[in-house]
Amino acid sequence: MAVQNERIAKEMGPQSANIAAGTGIAFSWRVPGPTGAKYRIERVDGIVDADHTANGTNYTTWTLRNQTTSTDIASRSYAATNSVANTHESLTVAAAAAEVTAGDVITWTKVETGTGLASRLRAQMELVRIK
Repeated sequence: MAVQNERIAKEMGPQSANIAAGTGIAFSWRVPGPTGAKYRIERVDGIVDADHTANGTNYTTWTLRNQTTSTDIASRSYAATNSVANTHESLTVAAAAAEVTAGDVITWTKVETGTGLASRLRAQMELVRIK
């Protein structure tokens, strides 16, 4: 029998230091659970460890993506909006991408535009089992 309403909390991203400007990186996680188990991503927060100043020419974009289905779940760009250190920013979860299946591979990826931005943005997700 399916265990509905089971919750999973997961944090992804750099834990100890900024990722240098001009350096892309990806962190991966496989959704746990028995074959066929389905989860809905209830929430994604981004937390930076230092203030980030937006720059429309040289910036970083972090993207949470379901690699298994090639679907972006949520993202945060520093092209136009600043961040304050140690503040939880609620990221918008794409409705079409909110459901994931046990075994799906989720990535948290840093992509640079121009020279990029030194950044340590961690993603915190909360998933709830729906099937």
